[in-house]
Amino acid sequence: MRPARSLALVIALAAPRGALAYCRMTAPRTPPGACEAGAPVAWRGASVALRVNARDLAVSADAGQSLGDLVRRSTAAAAQRWSDAACGPSLTMAGDVDAPLDVALDGRNVVSVNRHWAPDAYHRPGTIAFTVVSVDVATATLLEADVELNARAMENPLGRTFGDGAPSWGVADAPSVLLHELGHVAGLGHSLTRGAVMEPSMDVERQRRALTDDDRAGLCALDARGAVTGGCAAAPTARASWRGALCLVFILAARGVHAIVGTRRRAAP
Repeated sequence: MRPARSLALVIALAAPRGALAYCRMTAPRTPPGACEAGAPVAWRGASVALRVNARDLAVSADAGQSLGDLVRRSTAAAAQRWSDAACGPSLTMAGDVDAPLDVALDGRNVVSVNRHWAPDAYHRPGTIAFTVVSVDVATATLLEADVELNARAMENPLGRTFGDGAPSWGVADAPSVLLHELGHVAGLGHSLTRGAVMEPSMDVERQRRALTDDDRAGLCALDARGAVTGGCAAAPTARASWRGALCLVFILAARGVHAIVGTRRRAAP
């Protein structure tokens, strides 16, 4: 898919309808204070199953930080907070998987730790985490959402150390990061409201563990649409059995967020 067509598809899919938490950004293309125009997207069902990728979670002490318990605990807590909101899909935890990071559109919504982070359009330096949301452009239906955390390791010295205790310099707060990323999994883009969980930028040590009124209003704006039956203002692409799939990438960085547009075709780091 050529970049120009990819961007056109994102504009067709990206728009707030009411709450600011639904604003989808394509920074740095989007001017400050502005949102892209188009139609919102949503999951077809009321429940979304999440899985933690067991690959590279546990490592030896000299190879990096073992993250199994922290990632599982923080993912489950974030899923529960979004599920407890007045609106939106229920995010439920399913069993672990063991999968390479280049698996796309396999029907599973996976939270993974990446200890390699080879720089490319997805893996920007300084990034804490990102979410790839795959959308059927013919129906505006969310198909899959995958999260990657940028974990420090010997081969990835610029990655992040994660924690869940008191704020500590240089340590990313895992509950806050995963609460933000799971907001994208639920269907939300970035908010223009300062202090919202879905605000696009955050200090790496900042704790943001509770949903705001704006975050909940964004979910209710999705629910207010009813069932996803409409299409998008762009012709779908064809790709095997997943027809018309497009990936919107939401990247949470230490000092900002960039949304990178394109189909998910990359080699494993």
